[in-house]
Amino acid sequence: MRANLLIAVGVPIVALGCAAIVRYSRGAAFSITLAIGVTVMFVGFLLASRAPRHRVEEPGESPT
Repeated sequence: MRANLLIAVGVPIVALGCAAIVRYSRGAAFSITLAIGVTVMFVGFLLASRAPRHRVEEPGESPT
C-alpha cells in the first residue's frame, strides 16, 4: 500500500512543477519539482517490486 501511495503522491508533485512553468515561467521550479516527483515515484516503484518478507501459509500446510 505504501508503494502505491508514493506513486500516487509523486504525480501531483510533477503536475505542480508543470503548473509553475506554465503560469510563472519558472524553469528552476519545474526542474526541482520534476526531480522530487520522479524520485518519490521511483521509490514507490522500488517498494512495489520488492519480494514480500513474509510467506503466508495455507491452512493445513506443513511448515518448512
